[in-house]
This record gives sequence, C-alpha cells and structure tokens, in this order.
Amino acid sequence: MDTVPEGDRSLWSYEPFNATVIGDVIYGRGVEDNGQGIVMGITVGKVLRELGITPPVNYGVILASDEEVGSKYGIQYVINKEPNLISSKDLVLVPDAGNAEAR
Repeated sequence: MDTVPEGDRSLWSYEPFNATVIGDVIYGRGVEDNGQGIVMGITVGKVLRELGITPPVNYGVILASDEEVGSKYGIQYVINKEPNLISSKDLVLVPDAGNAEAR
C-alpha cells in the first residue's frame, strides 16, 4: 500500500518495482510488507458479513501509510484530526508496522 523508495539501486539483485519470481520466492520492493495484514483485515470483515455475524464490537480496518517515518500523515493524522473516530467499543485493525525510532 505504501511502498517506500528503493534506496540505492546498486544494492538490488533484481528490478525493485517488478515482481521477480525465483522458485517459490518473490523479489521486489514491498513484497513482504503489509500485504498480508491488509488482505486478512479485509477478509475478516467480508467473512463476518457473509456469515451474518455481528461481533460484540465495531470492526474496522484503517489502511494508513507513512509508518516508516513517524505516521504524521498516516494513523497519527487520523488520531489527531478525528479523535472520536475510534472508541473503546471498536476493534480497529491498522495493518502496518514501524519502528520505535520513527515516532
């Protein structure tokens, strides 16, 4: 969803913005990032709806970006600009990962 720049292209063995499949491994920028969490989060909502299951909490998925550099324009923006958007009765998945230094 939010692919960061490839950095020094000389460090890449394959074209970073193409998916190169070698055996059962895919090489390319962002192939091992948030894709699994995004697909899982959307699939959970779809399955709940298809099965007619109403969970005891409001379920949501926020697809945000910018986590690699502090989330100023991603989830932090949502939290700061819409502080009442998420309540204690909500279960909101933010399929993203960052690091402690980027806060």
